[in-house]
Amino acid sequence: MAGRSPQRGFLSLIAAAILGWLFTATAVAADTGTQSEVERVLRLKPNLLRGAEIFTYCAACHEDNAQGLPAGWVPVIAGQHPRYLVKQLLDYRHSVRWDPHMQPVAQGHVLRGLQDIADVVAFVAATENPSHDTAAKPSTATTDAQHFYRVNCSHCHGPSGEGKDARGVPRLAGQDFAYLLRQMHDVVDGRRANMRATHYRALYDLDVQALMRLASYLAHLSGGGADAAASDLSAALRPDARWRTPADQTGGRD
Repeated sequence: MAGRSPQRGFLSLIAAAILGWLFTATAVAADTGTQSEVERVLRLKPNLLRGAEIFTYCAACHEDNAQGLPAGWVPVIAGQHPRYLVKQLLDYRHSVRWDPHMQPVAQGHVLRGLQDIADVVAFVAATENPSHDTAAKPSTATTDAQHFYRVNCSHCHGPSGEGKDARGVPRLAGQDFAYLLRQMHDVVDGRRANMRATHYRALYDLDVQALMRLASYLAHLSGGGADAAASDLSAALRPDARWRTPADQTGGRD
């Protein structure tokens, strides 16, 4: 993948070091500030029916099927991993992650307490996302992006972009191209304070075309796999429904 101009190399290294330190410091503060709340939410018993009621408000932006909007601002969240969703909502709640639409929602306008977060996250995570199974395979034009992903990203996000609920790592496969691209630019430009420095170090030297190829590659991946968070909604609405655990997903091998 192409890099930036050689004359900017030294300044880029300095910027990488400074922003990397800032990202690390911010991420550590965010983790210590919200991780206990994440665990508290995940210990609650979610009410899927209540979650569906809450999501009727969210659907104004995220659409009824939680597929988002293909314009870069509203992501696909159907079938996303619960731990990641909880963490993002709490980050919005505490202004660790910024968005003028999401912060008021998370700070009490819609989600008034931790139980509301548990309920709506459980509903969203249980919503079927067809792209996990039907996304087209990447074309040969994305070979360089595939190599970059395998070297720099797959050890956390998984070989198929499936993410990992137990570690709070989001599913990237099948996400909207424009949203992925915007998040990558936000990481490089310092607008995603709740992202760890490893993301910045991996992306900062990629040019715009390289970022576009990487976003396109991820958008066309089919996530699936043993750690998939999505399940059939009808099964999730059973009276004995509860949070799924890593052991549920892997037969106790995780």
